[in-house]
Amino acid sequence: MKRRDVTTLLAAAALAGLARAAPAGARAPKIGRLSEGGPPSADTLDGFRKAMREFGYPDIVIEARNSAGDYARLPELAAELVGLGVDAIWTVGTIATGAAKAATRTVPVVMVSADAVGAGLVDSMAHPGGNITGLTLIATELVRKRLELMKELYPGSRRVIGFCTGPGALDVPLVVQWVRESEAAARKLRLGFELIEAAPDPTQWDGLFASFATRPGTALSPIESPFLLQHRTLLAELSLKHRLPAIYALQEHVLAGGLCSYGVNLRFLFERVAYYVAKVLDGVKPADLPVEQPTRYELVINRKTAEALGLSVTPSLLLQADRVIE
Repeated sequence: MKRRDVTTLLAAAALAGLARAAPAGARAPKIGRLSEGGPPSADTLDGFRKAMREFGYPDIVIEARNSAGDYARLPELAAELVGLGVDAIWTVGTIATGAAKAATRTVPVVMVSADAVGAGLVDSMAHPGGNITGLTLIATELVRKRLELMKELYPGSRRVIGFCTGPGALDVPLVVQWVRESEAAARKLRLGFELIEAAPDPTQWDGLFASFATRPGTALSPIESPFLLQHRTLLAELSLKHRLPAIYALQEHVLAGGLCSYGVNLRFLFERVAYYVAKVLDGVKPADLPVEQPTRYELVINRKTAEALGLSVTPSLLLQADRVIE
């Protein structure tokens, strides 16, 4: 099996950052974090702090605000961060980034978002303009590849359900594009496709998954969001309980017991967030920092989950996989 290392560009910045020392008595930079999901994990914060140290900022204060799926709270939370006098805001999610954009035109915003141009968050990838820059997290053009992988892993699949939380999912440009790409990919693979908007109350998902399972050949392709990522363990448990193979955009779902994923390495993204945050703390304007879209993607398979679902991981998939969880 091939294992490809995810590389970062931290080394040069680390050497440069060694010379940077805060003057005695200087205030530690205050970074706001605004997320559509739940609180950041310890691993996420540790990785971000480590990267910030390597970029020359050993002492930072992080003020985290999380909507836990209640998007209506995001404008209030964004305004609260601005009121705290943060030096930069790190946003997780397209809606969270939009809330930060509405709350301030001066505080630099470093986003981990999707379809930043289509959502009107930036002018363009090369020239974002305004006070927002950062990273595009999910590429909808990967949808076809995920469905192809699912078809190989689950040859008996007949239909794919695009699972997301609603209502109003189709008001989000990312979801509209995701559905369009999914429908086209499903047709080529001779699969049916259906979008299901679940209630934002996870206690109701068990019954919904049970209804999916009444139709043989059903697979899931959740439409990624910070809220679904927050509930990744529950998603994995329900998929296994109701024997519904699922493929995700982020490998964190697979580490939590999900079947497989194909997408960007989230840890790498948060290291790149630190790069952008360090840049704006150095005084570089967000408008002068092009938005990045990762070009390196990883296939992660949970073989234990595959066996529990009665699926065989083909030699071809093993050769493609960057990581296999036994």
